[in-house]
Amino acid sequence: MEEETVQPQGAEGNARPPQAPAGGGISRARKIRLIVLICILLVLTVITVLYNVKLNRQEKARVQALATALAELRAVIKGLDPRLPDEVLGTSFVQADLLYRRIQELDTRNRDAERLAIALCYARGHFDQGLERFNSLPVKEIAAEIDGAVRRKAAHALDPFQALAADLAGAEIHEDGKQFLRQCGFLWGLARSITEGAVGERDKALLLCRWMALHMLPEEGDTVPADPYLAAWRSHGSAAELAWAYAELARQVGVRSKVAVLPPVESQDEWQHLVQVYPGDAEPFLVNPFLGIPFLNPASGELLSLESLAGDAEPYDALLGLAGGASAYKAEHFRAAELRTALHPYACFPRFMVFDHLLSGLPGRPQVAFDFGTLPGDEGLELWERPVEVLRQMQTRRYRELLARANRALDLVRQPRLLQLRGHYQGAGALYDTVTESLAKALAEAEVEEGAALLRETIEQAALFSAMNAYDSGQWQEAEEQLRQYLDDYPAGRWQTVARPLLAETLSQRGAEAADALWRDMPEARKLYGALRLKGLLPMAAVPGTAVSGGPSAGSDSGTPAESR
Repeated sequence: MEEETVQPQGAEGNARPPQAPAGGGISRARKIRLIVLICILLVLTVITVLYNVKLNRQEKARVQALATALAELRAVIKGLDPRLPDEVLGTSFVQADLLYRRIQELDTRNRDAERLAIALCYARGHFDQGLERFNSLPVKEIAAEIDGAVRRKAAHALDPFQALAADLAGAEIHEDGKQFLRQCGFLWGLARSITEGAVGERDKALLLCRWMALHMLPEEGDTVPADPYLAAWRSHGSAAELAWAYAELARQVGVRSKVAVLPPVESQDEWQHLVQVYPGDAEPFLVNPFLGIPFLNPASGELLSLESLAGDAEPYDALLGLAGGASAYKAEHFRAAELRTALHPYACFPRFMVFDHLLSGLPGRPQVAFDFGTLPGDEGLELWERPVEVLRQMQTRRYRELLARANRALDLVRQPRLLQLRGHYQGAGALYDTVTESLAKALAEAEVEEGAALLRETIEQAALFSAMNAYDSGQWQEAEEQLRQYLDDYPAGRWQTVARPLLAETLSQRGAEAADALWRDMPEARKLYGALRLKGLLPMAAVPGTAVSGGPSAGSDSGTPAESR
């Protein structure tokens, strides 16, 4: 039996209404707690929003600061002109270092900064550091930034030289490549120094030709073949070596040229090597680096091209009529000439094209890779085979042995000679004095005639280089004294061909009439130069400039690059 449910009674005996469950309402305490929780959540939300806003502002500020620092670093690198005074360059390098550190603080893995750092390293001559950075970059990715047509032209240029094909695949630059980069920097600084003050590419080409006449000893034969760097610091070379050296110096200051290879003339076995220059501000003209002259019409002074010499012999006949003539060339030799581009094969390799690409921010930058973008359409590049042959020979043990034997004497004067070519004339002059004293002492103590002969040869060359250094620095009186002393001490010396025109130029700078007599009595290899100089058809020397400071040099980092590979 179910129990009855008894309804609770009120005071009057009436039933009370049902009560709400105990949890059915929100107590005041709970409401307060809820409000507090909501407020906390709102505060946290506001704090989070404000924090994110602050982070966004900081990120935007960081990105903006990074972009500004990169732009400023690019601007500093763009202004690193080696012709600036030392104190200006020093300030620029300090500013660049501070900007680079600032960029690293803002972004430790910024690739743009690493790429800019390579140009900065090269400008300062810090090759080892620059190469280390370069080898850490994704070279193949950067290569994709170079126009595909340009890369195809570069690969096509090396088609005739399949032995070099294996080198095309490599991305890193190792010791051989480092030597190539050093030499490009050295020749760049030398060419800029030679052409300082020139107005336009035509004048640059003429000043380079004049420098060859006054600084390079022309010699027949090439028992130890030399590239442009080796020929420049040794200061002598065959016709082919001087043609390559001239073409490379011209390339480093933006002047296009091609080597003209002519068939042998009568009584000679070697093919002749001239250089046709293509200045952007004048018509093409032909130069002979071996003689140090441009081909011109002696009556009008008009510069002559290979084509004009091949087509019209009259101006050339007049040139032949001058003292010393030009050579035994005939019009048919010019018509048979083959034009080739004198280029180090490495200038075609992708990794060096990438390195050249990374140097694009430098003013008047050194030319590492050949500018294949200048070739119209799919035009091929007719490479001169000689640079490839010399490169192959340099990589052999036999070549290193020959070079070591040939340089036993010259190595002793290499350090001051390199200083001289880099424009550090005062330091070079002091070092020549020290070297000469040491050599004279060694000669007095020499017991073997072979060793004594080697020392005498070196002392003679040091004497000529020292006089040349005084001339290059514009110290005309000192140059005259040293050159006269050389001519007195070595009346049958090897360097007469260079010393006598140098003395004549020195006297011309001083306004001495005695220069004319010297021009009329030049050594055989300089008779035509003297005849043209007498007629006022060759340029005078520019006022010597200051040292090329802060720029890349062959002596940076780990010393002078070894010629033996």
